[in-house]
Amino acid sequence: MTISSYPTCLIELIILLMGNSNPISISVCPATPLELPILSRLDIAANSSHPLISQSFQYPFQALKLWLAHLQFCYERPKEYMILVAKLSSGKSKREQDLKVEIEVEVAEGEKLELERSASIDSGVDVSLGSLMSKCGDEEDTDEQKDDGEGEIVGFMMWRVCKSQEEREESVGRDDEWDWISQLPKGTDLKQWKRYVEVMSSESGIGDGDVEILKLVVLPRYQGRGIGTRLLQFFFSNLSSPFSSALDKPTLSHPTKIRVRASRSAKTLYEKFGWTVAKEYTLDLRAGGRGRAYVDFEMLRVV
Repeated sequence: MTISSYPTCLIELIILLMGNSNPISISVCPATPLELPILSRLDIAANSSHPLISQSFQYPFQALKLWLAHLQFCYERPKEYMILVAKLSSGKSKREQDLKVEIEVEVAEGEKLELERSASIDSGVDVSLGSLMSKCGDEEDTDEQKDDGEGEIVGFMMWRVCKSQEEREESVGRDDEWDWISQLPKGTDLKQWKRYVEVMSSESGIGDGDVEILKLVVLPRYQGRGIGTRLLQFFFSNLSSPFSSALDKPTLSHPTKIRVRASRSAKTLYEKFGWTVAKEYTLDLRAGGRGRAYVDFEMLRVV
């Protein structure tokens, strides 16, 4: 089974906000090939302050093309990667399954979250969020969005399930691992990329079946409304879900570690959910006159 053969909509989140009489209804579905260019633009916008995006390309379209190629690479490997798209929805999914589970979560602010789902959904957090560009949230719906009846794309998420040693050995010599350096377009500041890899590469070991949460991007005008927090809550509530393996998709049933890379602004949130800092990474950009140091944190959560 491939991602494109999953149910059109796997889960509907109904977020009831205090002081807001109109609930926000969000449909979370597997990404489609037509949506990958849109997701690439969101990713670039969300990470616009990252030094590899803001300082290493001659032209903006080069970053967009590279990020799109990476998403396509991940999309074509559904047993290892999962990409979910969050869209505004006017109501319940037309293709709900018989199995439904309602979860109500009381959060610190006194807000209530109700989740209706027809299958287990795994969620993730972007590990390197930069400043979100407001213009990204102001784009009009694309023709594809209007035609299929879905609402505005308000974000997306992606994670990977780490390969076993046997799978890694079998993949030697095949194009099963994404190599950023070899994919860089002409004119890219190769020295900047190699320095980043040397200084910022992860060291904390994660093993067979562990999870590396890669991305969560939320449109600017929906920031601060608890969507990211609620996705994390749902992520942890489904770590032992029996439905993931039944769908033949990346499963979170038995991970022992979950890894994220957190920006300074996101570190506190992840700590509230049980992550601890394994290592702090600093890339000094001041010597080249390119601004202050870039800092992020490798964080681990033991399940």
